[in-house]
Amino acid sequence: VHPRTEMQDRTLFFGVVAAAAAATTAAVAAIAVATRVFAQPEKVASVPGNPVASFVLNPEGRPHVVVYYCTRCKWMARAAWISQELLGTFGEQLAGVTLAPAEAGVFRVDVAIAGRSTGTIWDRKSEGAFPEAKELKNRLRDVAFPDEKLGKHVER
Repeated sequence: VHPRTEMQDRTLFFGVVAAAAAATTAAVAAIAVATRVFAQPEKVASVPGNPVASFVLNPEGRPHVVVYYCTRCKWMARAAWISQELLGTFGEQLAGVTLAPAEAGVFRVDVAIAGRSTGTIWDRKSEGAFPEAKELKNRLRDVAFPDEKLGKHVER
């Protein structure tokens, strides 16, 4: 092992300082954006009992879906598939679909419209099974878009 020179030590030190400064700058920028967002409470959806949807910007009042999935059960792929199905059908009618990690065998789909929770449209524990895409789309439509048809390939 070769001993480092004083110049190498200084270079290493200033490299570490520069990296820390860059990370700090990024963190300060993120805090500034969050401050601007939360300074406008009328634009922030507030959903009791739903910490993920509480921070979603949704000035148009479009529905926001949150899919809670158990991380220990490895259900993230299923949650991602459900979100893909919902976004593929409803597209820009939705403010978004959020995947939210949960525990204890949870697989639940909640909807919030205009900053208020409209409740759970699917809960694996109470239903006794995972949702089929067709059934979940129909339930979301019934809550968020009751006057719309989903098309003959999705309708009941």
